[in-house]
Amino acid sequence: MPELTEYEASFYRSFWEISTERNFGMAPGPIPMRAIDYYAEREGMGPSDGMILARVIRAMDNAYLTALAKRQEAKGAK
Repeated sequence: MPELTEYEASFYRSFWEISTERNFGMAPGPIPMRAIDYYAEREGMGPSDGMILARVIRAMDNAYLTALAKRQEAKGAK
């Protein structure tokens, strides 16, 4: 894992905390936007910081879900 600045690490921690709010069915779903908004509000973030958080969390979530799908696909190919 690369070394992260404290700013980057705060997004990493936020992602895993907010990730607990995702829906699970046959596979994990995306993190609901309401969960990101609630987290930003709870942490006292203003609108600009909340928008930055949402963009970063969405990007991290897309990468996470893509990696999970690839892992599941590889398991199924065996």
